[in-house]
Amino acid sequence: DMDEGLQIIDISNPALPILTGTYNTTGIAYNVSINGNYAYVADEASGLKVIDISDPYAPTLTGNYNTSGLALSVSVNNNYAYVADWNSGLQIIDISDPFLPTLTATYNTLATPKDVTVSGNYAYVVVGASLMIINIANPSSPALTGTYITADYTQAVSVSGSYAYV
Repeated sequence: DMDEGLQIIDISNPALPILTGTYNTTGIAYNVSINGNYAYVADEASGLKVIDISDPYAPTLTGNYNTSGLALSVSVNNNYAYVADWNSGLQIIDISDPFLPTLTATYNTLATPKDVTVSGNYAYVVVGASLMIINIANPSSPALTGTYITADYTQAVSVSGSYAYV
């Protein structure tokens, strides 16, 4: 929730959503990905925040990785967080120890990445007016597989089956 950080909303009754908990991050919270009992927040200048959400009424900071640019988006897959990091490309962060996230690799996207989503062995990253498909089968050695040039600047990507929606 940008300047307000992470907001946890109980949607068990969709007609009456209720705020249950908050964690005010130090940066600007742009994006969140959930994996187990943890929320991974792309927190702009503060990098990646790892927040324990096992108690949705009292979330607590577990770990932090200060990326070299501005963390705009995060997608978690297995033991890795993939961060679209303004000025720094795709940052691949090992989160197997949520208390001590560590950088595994960086992929230079040559321009500002806005969003990332992971599906299978690929990270789909929107950069400028393009969609980059990066092979992450080996997270310590990401490699470009393909690029699609879009008609205009891209903002977000979602993948379902064999299709990427930009």
